[in-house]
Amino acid sequence: MQIVFNGETVQLTQPCNLFELLGIKLQETQASLEHVVVAVNQDFVHRQNYKTFTISDGDNVEMLSAVVGG
Repeated sequence: MQIVFNGETVQLTQPCNLFELLGIKLQETQASLEHVVVAVNQDFVHRQNYKTFTISDGDNVEMLSAVVGG
């Protein structure tokens, strides 16, 4: 299964839910689940739905985090 995550093509070996995908990607970026928002195919997904939202082939997932500083 192939998706796009933050503009990069990603191959997934098996179907997963959004929570599982974010678990992998958050480890790579050192971000925290509490500090990100996620949109799938340009629709924001509420945090409480991450475990029940199934990622499908061809989905475009964007994970955004706030940046603080000046």
